[in-house]
Amino acid sequence: GQNPIIDIDDTSVPNAVKCKAAYAITRDAMLREYAWAFAVRRVMLVADPAAPAFGYAYKFQLPADCIRVIGTDQAGVGYEIEDGFLMTDVSTMGVRYVRRVEESGFFDSLFVDCLSIRIARELAPSILKDRGAKVAQMMDALYRATIPAAKLADSLESRHNEVNEVATSSWLTARRS
Repeated sequence: GQNPIIDIDDTSVPNAVKCKAAYAITRDAMLREYAWAFAVRRVMLVADPAAPAFGYAYKFQLPADCIRVIGTDQAGVGYEIEDGFLMTDVSTMGVRYVRRVEESGFFDSLFVDCLSIRIARELAPSILKDRGAKVAQMMDALYRATIPAAKLADSLESRHNEVNEVATSSWLTARRS
């Protein structure tokens, strides 16, 4: 029931300002809460010349676009994330991480659906005033109903090795014999 936003950068349109402010925060929150395949990247980190003050032998600067570290190439090696650095006791480290994706053309279509619903949920109270709370509740219910299918579709396309590992596990092989 609102006028369409023609230019998201038009600061004379209050709803455009609200949408622009909500977009990046909501996008990053959704990227952080799940390892979407389109946002996952692998890199080898370079050790920082200055060692951590204590607790670990090495620290590695995380990429500037890192939203969340998913894992490392060092199975069983402990690490902590502090102030944009990964601290650990090994001298080389590769990471898989969720990156901030700012170009929407890379987004999965189901991610876009969920993101738009979540933004609508966030904006409804401030834009729709008296009926905003009710619309926000409806958008929350829609988001909760939509996000599992989006995550499932993403996981089926990008996690095939995990499925194959389970399918060929020694326990299942023994059970089939």
